[in-house]
Amino acid sequence: MLNRADAAPAYHTMGDHRTMDRLDQSLCRACDFLRMQLEAGRDTLAIFATDGSACPITGLGRMFTGFWLTRALLGRLSPHEHQAVISRILHEQRNLMWGDCLEAPVDADDTAFALRTLHQLDAPFSDRGLLSFYQNETRLFPTFQTRTLCRLVTSVAPLNNLQAHPEVLANIYACLWDRNRRAYIDAEIIESAQNKSGDWPSYFYPSRYYATYLYLELLARMNRCLASVARAIRFLSDTQQACGAWGHPLCPYETALAVNGLLCHSGGLPKGEASIRYLLDTQLCDGSWRTDRVIWFYRMSDSVDWEACDIHRVAVTAICVIALTKFKQRLNSGFE
Repeated sequence: MLNRADAAPAYHTMGDHRTMDRLDQSLCRACDFLRMQLEAGRDTLAIFATDGSACPITGLGRMFTGFWLTRALLGRLSPHEHQAVISRILHEQRNLMWGDCLEAPVDADDTAFALRTLHQLDAPFSDRGLLSFYQNETRLFPTFQTRTLCRLVTSVAPLNNLQAHPEVLANIYACLWDRNRRAYIDAEIIESAQNKSGDWPSYFYPSRYYATYLYLELLARMNRCLASVARAIRFLSDTQQACGAWGHPLCPYETALAVNGLLCHSGGLPKGEASIRYLLDTQLCDGSWRTDRVIWFYRMSDSVDWEACDIHRVAVTAICVIALTKFKQRLNSGFE
């Protein structure tokens, strides 16, 4: 694991006034873009069927994007925007649970995202709906409601949609940690879900860095599973490109996920200057970032997937804002 001495040189030159000014300007433009998309209702993902058929829920789901957007804009929302986000979430709850949208079935992932967003906005809400997914016999939360005992899976198949999935579990655990429901969080399951390569796999979210970031953030708050954390940090360090970015090809979305994961821990960010400069250099003129990655997908049948794409650039921009904000906080705290 990196120590302070390893990380310090990469941060040192980022503290000059010119770079700090650029970082501030980048965050200001990005947050203006996110607020504009929120106001215009362009804060959803587009979902495409791989066979070309129409997807009935495209452009409707806001629980996933809403969580990241709210987190990026925390402290920057106007009272009107703050209340609008809360009202929209509450409008879509069904028996204390949520789905991707009202047209989709309720699921544990979107329920956790909704509850976490409400928690961020100081709008407490019952977690009984989320806890209703829990299976005492398996100690797991299946993603969708089912009477069948579930198991943790990463192999994608239509029948496996009803099982438990690592990245969804990380989201649920983060929600329960906020609510002091620690008894439901199982460190053994977290450790067993990790790949030997050091990353945590996902089922619905294709990026190797998505679940890895979620678990690194969770474990930083728990201060547990330190060997798993060390392996994950090595994985992120080993997969970082010479230019400081991540992804094949290079991608702001995957770079921001990796940066966020690394900045959760005191080891810091290898090639930190290069990573941040990559994000600053790839920001578009309107303040957003673009990714061509599929954000999540759903296996409808053996031959058809639904693929969610960030055509409005809200998820990737929000996650980049979170990464740059964390990095700025590190600089301001004197970590450099």
